[in-house]
Amino acid sequence: MLDRSTRLGGLVGFVLTFFMLWIVWVVILIHYPRPLEHWTIHAAARLLVWLGSAAAYIRIVERRGVFSYLRLRDRAGKGILWGIVASILLVGPVIFYRLYFARAPFHLPPGVFTWINPVLTAPVAEEVVFRGIIFQKLDEVIGTLKAMVLSALLFALIHAPYWYLSGDKSGKALVFSLGGIFIYGVVFAGLLRLTRSLWTPMVYHFLNNLVSLSWRG
Repeated sequence: MLDRSTRLGGLVGFVLTFFMLWIVWVVILIHYPRPLEHWTIHAAARLLVWLGSAAAYIRIVERRGVFSYLRLRDRAGKGILWGIVASILLVGPVIFYRLYFARAPFHLPPGVFTWINPVLTAPVAEEVVFRGIIFQKLDEVIGTLKAMVLSALLFALIHAPYWYLSGDKSGKALVFSLGGIFIYGVVFAGLLRLTRSLWTPMVYHFLNNLVSLSWRG
């Protein structure tokens, strides 16, 4: 049986490679924003870097089928249902408060870019990498609680390069935003651990992003 360091070796290599590739893309995007502004380029880059590297890791390192390893094949129906239930329980109160107490107008996000990138491809790509691979592997090796914390920390850190290098967030705003992403990472991992289906955090992630963006601006 492989020891802990051996089992973690492949995951560490995957995480380092993935972070490097994504940071390179972020740097290119920041330096050449106009030629790369179309939504298809952003979506293609996200799918290639995130899903491409995830599929390569699963096939080469884990030597498993992608869909079965990611828990997308079994419990799909129950996973989707639990994702909707989680959204009602966790996002529902936010919707109620904003509509009936804050009196904030609700508008579905306009534009193809927003729907394809932060609403659709981001939840899929982020759940595959950080819950489907990183959390699941850490859970096997170091235990659930530590895996939830470490995977959530990495999930928060992957958002830092663009926010910081683009100047979109810095200082306290950056720290506050990363803290919020960390909490989401813990919740997403908990949903996967509870239901054993990646569909659950993926559906909740999608609906959470949709609701958040429906009040932005």
